[in-house]
Amino acid sequence: MAELLEDLNRRYPGLADYIVHENGTLRQHVNIFVGERLLADRQQLSDSLEDGDDVSIMQALSGG
Repeated sequence: MAELLEDLNRRYPGLADYIVHENGTLRQHVNIFVGERLLADRQQLSDSLEDGDDVSIMQALSGG
């Protein structure tokens, strides 16, 4: 997963700042799904990906 985020940040500079902290951990209000499975490793983003996996990055919205 970490490699995917690095690749996305190369393609879209600054995108990673919305997804991960400076130390590389997933931000609190961001969830990543691989298929229907929630990302398990929020610290090192070591979850593996297979060719053809659908990845969804979702940020919680707040307000009223």
